[in-house]
Formats: sequence, structure tokens, C-alpha cells
Amino acid sequence: GESGILNVIHKDASGVSADFCEGYKVDTGLIKKDFINVGANCILDNAKIIVTNRSVTKIEEILPFMDYLHKLKVPLVIVASGYTEEVIATIVKNLPKMSVCPVLAPASGDMKNSFLEDICALTGATFLNGEEDMYFEDFIQKYKSLSGDDASDYIEEFFGDADKITVSKDDMKIMSSTDISNHIESLETILKTSEDDMINEFTKKRIALLKGSIVDIIFPILTNAESSFNYDRYDDSFRATLSALKYGVNVGGGKTYLNAY
Repeated sequence: GESGILNVIHKDASGVSADFCEGYKVDTGLIKKDFINVGANCILDNAKIIVTNRSVTKIEEILPFMDYLHKLKVPLVIVASGYTEEVIATIVKNLPKMSVCPVLAPASGDMKNSFLEDICALTGATFLNGEEDMYFEDFIQKYKSLSGDDASDYIEEFFGDADKITVSKDDMKIMSSTDISNHIESLETILKTSEDDMINEFTKKRIALLKGSIVDIIFPILTNAESSFNYDRYDDSFRATLSALKYGVNVGGGKTYLNAY
């Protein structure tokens, strides 16, 4: 469709192939091989997810989430700006007891926050935004003051839900059944009102990612000249197709003149 994105990627492959993205895919992958559980990936079904633009510097900051889900036997994906070695080591140590996969937040700056907002819209998670004074410490203090159903209801507010999350070496894919039509409409409104080309290009990418309208054309690694030629060839074809979808197709220059008279 008009909102689709075509990526031309060069990898160590035997031939040309196309990878049609299912679900929402972002460029952030496995931090350590320890988190691999299926093939070369970490695959978690019916997982919970927490999302923050802060770094996790102490295991105590995420321990309540882990303890809560450990009792329910539910896997957890953590998306954060960074992790200390101590935090990663502690998570790895607890892997036999619980499935947890920490990943880094994609991109940086405003782009990072936009991607994190999209992940929250897709999963229903609460965005723990450090730039808006949302801190783990405040959450923990209130959580410890509650008990029973009140504590459960409070912590559940922060989790997002995903039908399936797959984390590979290079990316993370999220499959979710959450209705995101309102969120996509808000992004489409930005396209209609913004005159900034960079903002519009980035917004189009966000919409395509949310719709799963991404195709990766994978080429074997070639010389620079061959790589450039392949990229230009597929990019021209892709843009011609988008133009046809938007403006229609002329079957031939002669037919156009014929119709004019």
C-alpha cells in the first residue's frame, strides 16, 4: 500500500529473497546470547512488556515486576535505554526460574520516545517516561504500600500485553491484537498538518511499522557498484508502484493523446 516501506539489505546470503514483516518490527536485538531459547532467537508467547526511556541501574527497580510475573509464570520483556552489568547478570542468573528478555530502546532522543510510545500503544503498556518524572522509585514505594488486589491492579497498569515477541540478533518483532486504529489516526493527522519533510518521513515510517507494511529485499553481499545498482533498481520499482497507487497508471503515451482527442 501507499504507507509501505521497502528496505534493501545486504547479507551473507546465497540469493535474492524477500522478507515480509509480520507484526511490529524495530531495530533492537538481543543483548546477550544467554537469552536465546529457540534457534537463534528469544521467543516469548503471551508475554508482558514494560517500557521506559530510563536506564535500569539497579535490579531493585524491576524486581517487583519480575517477582509478580514469576508467581504467575508469565514471561517478561523489558525495553529500556540501558542496563548495568549487574542488572543483566542478575537477570541471566534467574533465567532458569523465569523467562525474561531485556532489550535496548530503539533509536535516540525524540525518535526513541516516539518508538516507545508506539510500542505502548501497540501493547497497552504505560510509558515510564523519565522526562515526565516517572521513576521506578516512586512506583516501588506506592506498590509496597498496597496489598492484595489493590497491589495487583496497580502493577498490572504498567504492563503491556503481546501475543508473541521475537527478539533476534538484529531486531524485535511484536505480535499484538490490541486495537491501534486511534493511534494510527493521530499519526495520520500529523501528516496532514505538518509541513516538515523530516517529521513527515519519520511519521510515515512509524505508521508503516505499526501496520506491518515492511518488506526487506535481501541481497547477497556484493561489490559497492553492484550493491548500489541493486538498491537503485528496486528503489525505482518501489517508488513507481507507489506513484501508480496514488495517481493511477497510463497504459502508454499514445493512448493518453488518443483519449485527449
